[in-house]
Amino acid sequence: MRPRLTDAEAGPVMEAAGLIPLEPYPGADNPWRCRCDACGGEVTPLYTSVRNGSGCRFCAVNKRSSSRRLTDAEAGPVMRAAALIPLEPYPGATKAWLCKCTICGERCSPSFHNVQKTGRGCRSCGIKQRSLSRKVNESEAKALMISAGVTPLETYPGSKVPWRCRCNACGREVTPRHSSIRQGRGGCIYCAGR
Repeated sequence: MRPRLTDAEAGPVMEAAGLIPLEPYPGADNPWRCRCDACGGEVTPLYTSVRNGSGCRFCAVNKRSSSRRLTDAEAGPVMRAAALIPLEPYPGATKAWLCKCTICGERCSPSFHNVQKTGRGCRSCGIKQRSLSRKVNESEAKALMISAGVTPLETYPGSKVPWRCRCNACGREVTPRHSSIRQGRGGCIYCAGR
């Protein structure tokens, strides 16, 4: 078994790694309270870890993240491909980045990560696009109403608005909603009770 190191032997190893011991040497496999020369943070590494090349965990995280961090020149083309013009420097992958949409002209603040993942970033354009994709044209709506046994008497007012129709079975005027017919409800409230 190796003899236990002294403060005088272990201290220089810590100092070479940029760590200043704040307490006496506790042993090779025990946390040793130190202060980092570079960032000033208080850390508790093991002597064996430092001897094997480790150091301040805060500095290690910062070093790793800064090596992966994109520059404006690298992140800008991704935003421009999504029809967005950045109005401020790149703030980081998950932070809101103020941009202007080249399609609608509105300002928006998507994160780079979200734009990279979805290929879109403008909220108002997304809402308009979803609205258009769900919109039913009049001929489709009219065909659905006729298949439900009612004939429309006016132009299509929208999915959730009562639509004036005439029942093909009893001849009465009724006002079913297109959305109700789509959900499987009947067209005529009078014939439904028969």
